[in-house]
Amino acid sequence: MRYKKNIIISLFVLAFSITGMLFLFHSHASSPNVSLEAENGIINGSAASVTDSSVSGGKFIQFGGAGVSSGVNKARPFATNSPWNTAFTGNEVWTDSLLFRYGGDTSTLASAVTDITSNNISVSSTAGFPPYYWQSRFQYPIQIDNEEMLVTGGQGTTALTVARGYNNSIKTTHNSGSTINIVRHWAANQVACPVWWSSPNDPIWTFNMPNYIYAPFHRNRPAQTFKIKAPTNLASGTDSDKIMIVIDPTNGEYIETWETVVNPNTHTVTATAWAVDNAITGSGVGDNNNNAGVRASNYSWLGGLITGWDVSSGKIDHAIALSLGWILSNTSYISPATAPDNGGHSGPIAMGTRYGIPQSAPKPAGFSPVGSMVYDALKKYGAFVGDFAGSQYAIYYTDSNTLPETATNNTGSINPLGAFYGGAYPNTDAPGWDGQADMDKIVPLLRVVK
Repeated sequence: MRYKKNIIISLFVLAFSITGMLFLFHSHASSPNVSLEAENGIINGSAASVTDSSVSGGKFIQFGGAGVSSGVNKARPFATNSPWNTAFTGNEVWTDSLLFRYGGDTSTLASAVTDITSNNISVSSTAGFPPYYWQSRFQYPIQIDNEEMLVTGGQGTTALTVARGYNNSIKTTHNSGSTINIVRHWAANQVACPVWWSSPNDPIWTFNMPNYIYAPFHRNRPAQTFKIKAPTNLASGTDSDKIMIVIDPTNGEYIETWETVVNPNTHTVTATAWAVDNAITGSGVGDNNNNAGVRASNYSWLGGLITGWDVSSGKIDHAIALSLGWILSNTSYISPATAPDNGGHSGPIAMGTRYGIPQSAPKPAGFSPVGSMVYDALKKYGAFVGDFAGSQYAIYYTDSNTLPETATNNTGSINPLGAFYGGAYPNTDAPGWDGQADMDKIVPLLRVVK
């Protein structure tokens, strides 16, 4: 649908002020042509009333008409002083904990390992090992005392074949009953969060947003209806969260939704939770007045997302967002988070925690291209805990439109980063899960900023 260009905006502003029907207040909305129904009477300082005979009432409020025009940096959204774009100073104080790597999932040795050349061990139980669907297919590292071993056979049984002295650890003997730590699983979610960039030629969608108000968690979104131009094939993420973001690439206004329902026949969108803000001038983390997005922390999902724009540029020039599982996360929060997760987990790490790689850590060799980018980003900017993963695993996220899940391993894919499972990069035994080499080098170096 097309805008009528020759609108005398000042006449509309005068008409609104004379009639007193609308009250202006500061707010953000999303997409290049994001608007509220005029009868709702809520517009922001950069809004303009636009006539369009195809829209109910013959007009809608177009946001950004006289606002920011420099455009969104798609590889580095949000303000330069946003936490996502703030580099480490070099004066950070770090923990020395390996909690990102070990703990939580354990078993014990059923018999002693007295020969340091032996590649066979017996475990008392498979409980705590990776779930069944991993056990028969993938290799994974374990730790006994100070030695790491790679499980290469017998997955799913109590008789394991292992590669000794893994990750340059020292081979040693082990007593019966010694604790076996299963090295934490880290995964990339490539289906949860699609980012949609709207354009003037897109059709108009109606976003009917409900009351999303909960003062203790700093959420204050009264029910509103938006008219937004967005792509014809608009859709939410395919996992249970049903996340969706629509952004105006010119003025930065965006809308973000959770538990999204998209009706392509009526061009309507409903959701349980939502936020609007600006990807040029906003912080991407929210504040004590309102949420910037629909992560548990009130972060926008756009913040810390790994995108195709990052990979195409050859670097991730911002911090990364991470969801932690129940073993690691708890229900408290620290800045820049403004809300906790509403669960019963009691791990050691609060929402909002920043972690990264200390400047003194040397960069390991052998990274895939995307693994090298993630290492560099974690060393320069770090990462922020922004959500609960719903499992024991730690998860980071990609834009499912520009870095979708794929079954092939290549330099433009996130696959080599994925997880500890799958063998060294490049690997052909498990396409789509070839990530052991990258994360196995990165995770031992991660430390929490005190």
